[in-house]
Amino acid sequence: MRSKKTYVIIIVLLIIFAAIMFFMVARKNLKEEREISTLIVGDTSIWNYSNRKWINVKKLSTIEKLNWEKFKIYDDNKYLGEYYGWYDTTKWYYFDKKKDGINTNGKVFAYRGNFKIKVDNYKEEEIESSDKDVINHVLEENDLSTSSKFTSSYKVNIDFDHDNDIETFYVISNVFPTEFVPDNVFSIVFMLKGNDIYYLYKYSDKNKGNNGCKPYFNYFFDLNSDKIDELVLSCGKYSDNGTIDMLYKLVDNEFKIQISNQ
Repeated sequence: MRSKKTYVIIIVLLIIFAAIMFFMVARKNLKEEREISTLIVGDTSIWNYSNRKWINVKKLSTIEKLNWEKFKIYDDNKYLGEYYGWYDTTKWYYFDKKKDGINTNGKVFAYRGNFKIKVDNYKEEEIESSDKDVINHVLEENDLSTSSKFTSSYKVNIDFDHDNDIETFYVISNVFPTEFVPDNVFSIVFMLKGNDIYYLYKYSDKNKGNNGCKPYFNYFFDLNSDKIDELVLSCGKYSDNGTIDMLYKLVDNEFKIQISNQ
């Protein structure tokens, strides 16, 4: 039979262990709260992550504080390197240490901060006949005709949750038609994982000629090394009416917007 002294020692050790664990978790949480990261999506969105919250940066005086800060720059998913950013009220420019400008030709994504980001390479692929069943199912589920024509339709195959199985993301849209006149316009973005459909974006309305917006994938990346990607989905409005940028995360089997520039 164990002595009273043995029980006291065990209890003391448990208390010490609990205190150490609490200190480690609290220290990690405090560190995360103090860290600030900035994401820049093209010329349309600037997002800060601080105190576990996303913040839309729109005030010019705040944006100007980022001038000549060093960013990791990606152009169409390809890493270009670390360069200095400068904002001129409408557009971002990037420079090397000699202040020579660098050329960017595609979708630019810039990042600075303490969090590591792994940007995934991907390509847009044409819709095939094998995709017809799932697309028709989505159209019917949203009370849309399966004979609908599209102004934009493509897919992206990517291992979104890093489980060695490929998920497929689809974009289907008929907004801004010029060669046909539908009664309704729509834009739908969804992911197919196995036989399950996960919606990201849905829009449908009577056709007014210039309403709605055309969605497209901007970037897929693992923001916090949890082996589940986040993604930026953008949606272009008619003419020069602007672009909506939305940062999505899969939470409890549902895509949720973490922050948007709207």
